[in-house]
Amino acid sequence: MSRNSCNAALSSESAEQVASQSAQALHTPAMLASVLGVSLARIRSWQRRGLIRPVKIVKRVPYFDFPQLATGKRLVSLIGQGISPAALQKKLNLIQRWLPDVSLAELSVRIEGNSILLQRQGELLETDGQKRLDFGEDPIDFRDSSLPAAIPITPLATSLESVQQGNSTLQDLFQLRCAAEQHEDAGEIDEAIQAWRMFLLVGGPQAEICFRLGELLYLAGDSVAARERYYVALEIDPTLVEVRASLGCVLMELGETDLAIAALQGALIWHENFPDIHYHLAVALGNAHRNSEARQHWQRFLALAPTSPWSEQARINCERLND
Repeated sequence: MSRNSCNAALSSESAEQVASQSAQALHTPAMLASVLGVSLARIRSWQRRGLIRPVKIVKRVPYFDFPQLATGKRLVSLIGQGISPAALQKKLNLIQRWLPDVSLAELSVRIEGNSILLQRQGELLETDGQKRLDFGEDPIDFRDSSLPAAIPITPLATSLESVQQGNSTLQDLFQLRCAAEQHEDAGEIDEAIQAWRMFLLVGGPQAEICFRLGELLYLAGDSVAARERYYVALEIDPTLVEVRASLGCVLMELGETDLAIAALQGALIWHENFPDIHYHLAVALGNAHRNSEARQHWQRFLALAPTSPWSEQARINCERLND
């Protein structure tokens, strides 16, 4: 068979039914990261801050539509010009007190020096929701003195001393979390890893934090350590399908193909229509020369996410297996 067989599979009634109930025309966090050229950790950080918002969440997996993709592109541009995610969050929160439905996707952004003009329908928005028509006045400044300063962070050595002496407090935990997130925002991966390790040492194991730490370890090039953190996260909460997806990918990179297949197949038990899993499982099965099974997952992926950034590669792989 040729590519036509894959297209035929997509046009079948069953595939259409799956697609209509799936993430068609939506992006998972990994797909969004791929399109925007940023790390998964950054996508998750934006979501936690409310800078991007999923249109739906299925089995704890967020899905983002085209307006959120447009917001992501704007965020990449703004952050590239020195605007921090924390500053964007604070200013957007102020605006949303008065205009709760506004989002970065519908705001036109213009940079002037160290300031940002936020425009909506041709009008400039003040932080109190008022509209300013005279663009000769001072613009909204994301880095001005009205923004609260970054939370003072206790040096990690001081926090470690508290842990060693058994004097850790909730304040220490808060400080460590703030430090880890500030380092993440600044792209200081090693420092963020150290802070999250300290956080877990003080607060005990938490699935979400183990997952975040695993992603940072992967970014730092330590796939073995990332694998162990993913395992710990799943031991705490086996329902985290995104962790299973990440674990499967790391296991493949480490040459543990059979374990990767098992991890990804296990994820489908929790979320059978998660397109990322079908994509990675198809890759793993192809690596194991289980071509018939791989082809089924390529076809399922294409039915679930025909407009994803990975679709063309999936079609190529499907055609290759059919030759």
